[in-house]
Amino acid sequence: MARGDEIRLVLRQALNSVLEKNCSSYGFCEIFISLTPLVMRDCREALTMSLRVLFRHHTSDTIDTMTTPDCSQNFLPLASQIAIVTGAGRGIGAAVSHRLAALGATVVLTSRTAGQLEELAEAIRAAGGKAEAHALDLRSEESITALMQALKERHGRVDILVNNAGIGSLGHPLHEMDPGAWNDLMATNLRGPYLMIRAFAPMMIAARRGHILNIASLAGHNPLKNGAAYAASKWGLNGLTYSVAEELRDYGVRVSAIAPGSVNTSFGHTEDGSWKIQPEDIAAAVELIVTQADSSFISEIKVRPLQKKKS
Repeated sequence: MARGDEIRLVLRQALNSVLEKNCSSYGFCEIFISLTPLVMRDCREALTMSLRVLFRHHTSDTIDTMTTPDCSQNFLPLASQIAIVTGAGRGIGAAVSHRLAALGATVVLTSRTAGQLEELAEAIRAAGGKAEAHALDLRSEESITALMQALKERHGRVDILVNNAGIGSLGHPLHEMDPGAWNDLMATNLRGPYLMIRAFAPMMIAARRGHILNIASLAGHNPLKNGAAYAASKWGLNGLTYSVAEELRDYGVRVSAIAPGSVNTSFGHTEDGSWKIQPEDIAAAVELIVTQADSSFISEIKVRPLQKKKS
């Protein structure tokens, strides 16, 4: 959809809502604010002026002939920002990557599966976004250091870090778990975020701003029968998040956790997932956090399915 057509669509939606509800001019603007996509947040003043003209005429015909205000790519809320997403190849990581790119960020896609990353990067570029793919092994300090150096040389900054990658070990009691599987899980779910923060927080501290988002789990707040190792990694990630948030807030760096319940991905599940949280729901939570005003930060968002699992 062309930019002008997109703006006209928003204006038409706002006008129709006003006419249906017989709102006042003040109500008109309130509805407009609720309908306007975040991508247009920085040009609301210009759009509000257009709405006032429409309100006086009370006709959608005006929309088709009016000159729309300039809401170019420069007004995207994350324009010029660099965002890293671990585990970006599928599920939550892919949804978050699409959302950050749509908000204007250059998204650095990372995972161990390079093929999936290239496909995702192409899809983001085809939609008008910016993305680059980097194979990354979170278990390797050397791999993370190499990524940090490459991004520092290429971009000189990192504004957003989404620690999303994780693995599970579900369906059996802890005493049956092989120590190698324990080590692999903890290396990915807990040590990996530590190494990423260690590598990229200094750039954020130097810039006096940044967002670090750790995708945790409700399993980090509750016992999880036959998933003790996974739960332990997420309890640990929560403790890490809350503590690092206190360490970095004085530098303008905000550290947040998103704790989903059951998400409709391939992670540990094979049954019908239509009742579950969708990956896009977590992407929306990420959007809310990274577009907060500078005066505040969201420390944690817990996300649950609206409907409980059907027996």
